[in-house]
Amino acid sequence: MIKYARYSVVLFLLFTGLTAWAASLDGKVLGTDKTPVEGAIVSAVVEGEDFSAISGADGAYSLDLPSGKGYVRFVAEGYYQQEYPLNEKLDYDEIILVPLISPHYSGAAHFPNYSLRRDNKSISTQSVEKKDFSKHFSIDQAIQDKVPGLYINRKSGMPGEGAYLNLRGIHSVVAENMPLIVINGIPSLGNQELSGTVRAYSRNTLFGYSTDDIRSITLLKGADASVYGSLGSNGVILIETEQATSDNLETRISFSGQYGLSRPGRSLPVLDVSQYKNYLREIGMTRYNMITALYTDYPFLQNEDNYYSYLFNNTTDWRGLVQDRAFITDNTFRVEGGDEIAKYNISFGYTSEGGVLGQTSSDRYHTLINSNIMVSRNVDIFTNVGLAYINSSLQEQGMNAPTNAILSSYFALPLLSPNMKEPNGNILDRYATYNGWNVNSNPTFPYDNVSNPLAIVNTVNASDKIYDANIRLGLNYRANSYLSFTGMLNIYYNYTEESIFIPGVTDKAIIPQYYSSGLNTVRKGIIENATDYYGLSAIYRRTFQDIHQLNADAGLRYVGRKLEYDLASGYNTANDYYETLGAVIDDRDIQGGNQEWKWLNYHLHADYIYDNLLKTSFNVALDGSSVSGTDAARFGLFPSLGLTFMAANTGVLPGFIDLLNIAAEVGRTGNSRFSSNFAKNYYQNSNFFNLGTITRSNVPNTALEWEKKDQLDLGLDLGFLDNKLGLQFNYFLARSFDLLIAREISSVYGSAQYYDNVGEITGRGYELGLRLNPIATKDVDWVLGAGIAHADNKIKSLGNNPELSINFREFNQDDALILMKEGEAPYQFYGYQTQGIYINSAEAQEAGLKNIYGEPYQAGDIRFTDQNNDKQINAKDKVVLGTATPDFFGSFYTSLRYRQFTLLAEFGYSVGNMAYNAVRRNLESMDYFYNQSQAVLNRWQIEGQPADLPRAAYGDPSGNNLFSDRWLEDASYLKLRNLSLSYRFSNFLDVLRSGSIFVTAENLYTWTNYLGSDPEFSYSYADYMQGFDYAKVSLPISIKLGFNLNF
Repeated sequence: MIKYARYSVVLFLLFTGLTAWAASLDGKVLGTDKTPVEGAIVSAVVEGEDFSAISGADGAYSLDLPSGKGYVRFVAEGYYQQEYPLNEKLDYDEIILVPLISPHYSGAAHFPNYSLRRDNKSISTQSVEKKDFSKHFSIDQAIQDKVPGLYINRKSGMPGEGAYLNLRGIHSVVAENMPLIVINGIPSLGNQELSGTVRAYSRNTLFGYSTDDIRSITLLKGADASVYGSLGSNGVILIETEQATSDNLETRISFSGQYGLSRPGRSLPVLDVSQYKNYLREIGMTRYNMITALYTDYPFLQNEDNYYSYLFNNTTDWRGLVQDRAFITDNTFRVEGGDEIAKYNISFGYTSEGGVLGQTSSDRYHTLINSNIMVSRNVDIFTNVGLAYINSSLQEQGMNAPTNAILSSYFALPLLSPNMKEPNGNILDRYATYNGWNVNSNPTFPYDNVSNPLAIVNTVNASDKIYDANIRLGLNYRANSYLSFTGMLNIYYNYTEESIFIPGVTDKAIIPQYYSSGLNTVRKGIIENATDYYGLSAIYRRTFQDIHQLNADAGLRYVGRKLEYDLASGYNTANDYYETLGAVIDDRDIQGGNQEWKWLNYHLHADYIYDNLLKTSFNVALDGSSVSGTDAARFGLFPSLGLTFMAANTGVLPGFIDLLNIAAEVGRTGNSRFSSNFAKNYYQNSNFFNLGTITRSNVPNTALEWEKKDQLDLGLDLGFLDNKLGLQFNYFLARSFDLLIAREISSVYGSAQYYDNVGEITGRGYELGLRLNPIATKDVDWVLGAGIAHADNKIKSLGNNPELSINFREFNQDDALILMKEGEAPYQFYGYQTQGIYINSAEAQEAGLKNIYGEPYQAGDIRFTDQNNDKQINAKDKVVLGTATPDFFGSFYTSLRYRQFTLLAEFGYSVGNMAYNAVRRNLESMDYFYNQSQAVLNRWQIEGQPADLPRAAYGDPSGNNLFSDRWLEDASYLKLRNLSLSYRFSNFLDVLRSGSIFVTAENLYTWTNYLGSDPEFSYSYADYMQGFDYAKVSLPISIKLGFNLNF
């Protein structure tokens, strides 16, 4: 036993390099391009004594040091700093510093009150810095594909919509799954709900900020998130804005501007005039008994001219009419400077995002005012005032074709005119009415009318106005060189006013709403979101005996939020010139809600680093929130522990290994981001025949509490060959439990749902990031990189229900289903499987199956799979069909610099994600007289004909269009997200200190087998709505010219 102990001690001493330093320190400080770094400060601390030197023109330095333990630090302007233990086994002859401008590289992790070097940070924590996202308009787009594991899906091309964000899959069923966003240390609780005013629209939660005002973005994926307690289970995104903290006191002025055009993305091709006529003749005879009756109602089917020919002699490209190129611009003016007492950093900006659909646009005016005033040597006061005003013109999206110009442009007959016409062919300046082509006042069957798409985009008045204010006041007190205190107060207020007016009384170009009785429609919504924050923290930074580093911060924070939503609507004003709620006369309705949410958090974070070799991290939070029931615990404990071994600093590894950190982390976080009303009685209003009523909404669960998540992270962070090759790898195991599930209960309780902590979801996965810098010279620099992530979630428990289903009847009576089933991945598509079509009657008879209406299938019908072999296709034959969650996703990029020119290409990809193409379903259903896609040209028409699509039959009497795998597609894709060419310059005409000019193209090309307009879309922030292609505006292709000027 004693022998083993001796061997262990010897092995530890050898592996950790515990040797005393007794020599001079000589070497050179170089950049990654091997050029000398002049003026680098080389400082060493040995046995409590300080020593320093400055590198010369050749990068050389020399220090005479006594024997003993200590460390040496290399700091140079324009480079990430490095620190090493003093160890005779380490080679200090050439110290390589990485430039701050190195693309797709971050040598530090940035937190609200401090930063950590790459070798000191948690491996599961990653940062993205301004140099890598400043060319993008929105923050979510700026960090897309930048951090492995963070899944960002842009919702649509509608201005201001933003993106869906998710980290490491699904962790909750009822509570929010989006990572917590923290701006300058303040949790940001934006509104993620769909608009109740403008269909299928949800505002970007980070709408008030310009990327020009962002300094860094840091993602906490593991143990570091524990300090946010019951808000940290989905990960945390730390956003640091520009501050008045620069040591450069000169007055500096800068201006950045981008100007460009967006053009519409891909659309599904539809039938032309001739193709549509042939289609209508065929499907028409499945509804009409006599062709003469069909020709009477649809005279354009006749080959010869007739009195109504002037109405139908058009070849209208409806999609071309409602979509067009749009102007986009982003501008920021900044002035910063100060003196020894007061510093300032002030920006003013204007952004205009023109939409490719009709008259849509979003204009943002914003300012960020930062100041820092030194009251005394130990006290300073800082303020941040962010103000934004956003004014947007919008359009409705989603599956309501009468008001969605995208769907209407697909359905509209190509032979109709958008404007009224006279018999002599004169085109009037009034929009054609939706039923103006209905030539028979007494048709055999009602016409299938479509709203005039051009009238929708030009006459529907949908808008939102947003007033956003965020004010932070703080005080720093430095008690001594290693202890400081910070107190902060933050007030956030957002007022959003949404409105829409859909005309139809005067021009009658848009199909009436509300069961055809609402000729025109008025809706208006008001949202008020107010958040108060109070925080106090202490930061302790100290090194003992030159080898023991202790970094700790502790504090408390309180967040109180009030959210109020009010919506009023009505139908039928006297005419379309009256667009106000006060003018409506039918079905006046008022809805609304109030939510109050509070959170109190005590937290401690501590890092102990031994001789830059071993780091131990401890985090703990004690917090409670208003979501807990009266009989539940008020506070929860959320601890985490991390251990990192910095093997490269031992000196026993080969010299080409610059960094090798091996880490393990384990911790608990929680999720209290759900309504406080679930644990108490509350009431809701409803409209009953124009009478306002209130009803009890739920049965409270007084034992309800926050959700919980335990997670293990294992990781590696490696740097090779003078940091020319870098690799980061993370593997995680997670268990989310006590999840809220809406359990069904008897209606005798006055509510159909009861929320309880009975759910459980497990997760596992990995994230890998790779960066290669194969060429690094003064004139040429080439960087390559890639990232990949995978997350696999499984439902372990849904309480007393082994499975739960989500239906979508509210979306135009869609019969799609999502299934939550124990043992399966969350949010699985659930429907029928198909095996082609019956090409002849013999095949149909041999199969002997009956459809959902009890009738035998015919030739040309879909061959559904009879799962239980009972010869009847019904709900018992539905199976799990896949999920919208990708098997893996990631990115790769290349950056090539030649002198001042840089060419950058960034690609993003997603593999294995399924999508429900509801748009294609409507365009291939062949069950109405609407126009269809060109895919229906390959429909079944005669006995024995091989075909891709079934027969055309009005009303779908065989149920061929049931929700099935016919409408589910592999939405995997590879995208060229960004291609840019830039030129940097300095000291231009003694006027500009520096600057750059660039041209960039975004969303330039997509490789995919998906048949929809774009495989990247998101209906809303809701996880269960991912993968539902419900006729959103496709992402545009944008080309911009921009410049950054520093005076």
